[in-house]
Amino acid sequence: AGSAARPSGHSCSSPEISWALPDTSHVSHDDLTSIILFYLNILFLFAYLRHAVDSQVGEVLLYYCYCEVRDPEKLCAWQRALCQHLHLTGKVRVASEGINGTVGGSKVATSLYIKVMLSQPLFKNILCQEDFKSSAGGAHCFPDLRVGVFKEIVPMGIDPKIVSYKETGIHLSPQEFHREVEQYLSQATQGQSDTILLDCRNFYESKIGHFQGCLAPDIRKFSYFPSYVDENLELFKDKRVLMYCTGGIRCERGSAYLRSKAVCREVYQLKGGIHKYLEEFPDGFYRGKLFVFDDRYAICSNEDIIS
Repeated sequence: AGSAARPSGHSCSSPEISWALPDTSHVSHDDLTSIILFYLNILFLFAYLRHAVDSQVGEVLLYYCYCEVRDPEKLCAWQRALCQHLHLTGKVRVASEGINGTVGGSKVATSLYIKVMLSQPLFKNILCQEDFKSSAGGAHCFPDLRVGVFKEIVPMGIDPKIVSYKETGIHLSPQEFHREVEQYLSQATQGQSDTILLDCRNFYESKIGHFQGCLAPDIRKFSYFPSYVDENLELFKDKRVLMYCTGGIRCERGSAYLRSKAVCREVYQLKGGIHKYLEEFPDGFYRGKLFVFDDRYAICSNEDIIS
């Protein structure tokens, strides 16, 4: 934690958006669309078969990038064209503060998508390969493709100019976060902890999976998180806060809001969220299932059933 640094933010002028789409002339239509999924839809009763093939032919990507976007409408149009070109489905939110996406398709298509996103001048030196979280799935995990322009790339309900991602907490890698949680649990059993392990997701997410010993607010959506903080300021006074969420994006604004109250001793957050943690610690301190906002509903890394 001591060596971790708060991101400097990207306040330089926003580069122009590239309109380039990847060359798919060397890729077959079947590779892009995962035609096997067509047969899986016919045989939908055989869920076990669908699960087995999903891991081979398709995946779902989860990512976000905070950066200054001068023309959100232009970025939105390019993003829609890119996803349609690659036969991807899912949800992409674009705003003047960046982009947040969850898309599904064949592994060929998602690989091309990542490659093009990393070459986009707007995200140069900001977005990297590790920022994309992947899991077994495909285009069938979403009913359609939805790309739109919004005020926030994650709906907290507070103007990004008032609470900015540039004031976020200190990022901890999964390894650093794991050590912090281990120390927290050890101290908590002795009643000596000055740390709060905070789950900033919704109640139905934390019900089916969470870190051991966490504080899970009873909130229905993320826009209620600021009110929860306001009503519990005494709880956070002079505390070290370890915050986590699904992929890391809610912690960016959530930690910034908590820091703006100037009551905590320090605020840390899990970089890459639970997704990245489970890649390295599938049987670690996170128990139960991970809720996801698509037709899979939940994914798991261990056999625990909490609820």
